Amino acid sequence: EAEEGGLSRFGALSTVLFEMSDRWEEFTPPYILLLIRTFLTLEGVAGQVDPTFNIYEAALPWAIQRALSPSTQGGAETLRSTLLTKDNQLQWQRFEQIILDASSGDAEVTSKDVATTDTSGV
Repeated sequence: EAEEGGLSRFGALSTVLFEMSDRWEEFTPPYILLLIRTFLTLEGVAGQVDPTFNIYEAALPWAIQRALSPSTQGGAETLRSTLLTKDNQLQWQRFEQIILDASSGDAEVTSKDVATTDTSGV
C-alpha cells in the first residue's frame, strides 16, 4: 500500500527524512543514501514477489535484537537504567508503559507532522 510521500512504505519514510534534511540544512552522508536506495530496491523487488511484504515487519526481529544489544558502554548503561532498577530488578511498569505508548496513537509520521512538531523543550 502506498503511503503519502512515496510509492512504498520505505519510500514515504525516506521522503520525510529528506524533507527534514532540507528543512534543518543537514548533510546526509553518502552511505545513508546508499542504504536508502538499497532498501527501496529490496522493498520493490519483494513487493513484486509478495504484494503484502512489509519491510518493517521483516526487519523487526533484527531491530529488536540490535536495540537490546548495545555496542557501547554508554548504550548499555542507558538500556539498563531504562529497563532495570538499581538493584537489577526488571521494571515491568516501564515495559508496560513503553508498549502502551507505542500502541496508542497513530504511528504514522508525515512531513506535515514533522513540520509542526515543537522541539523547543527537547
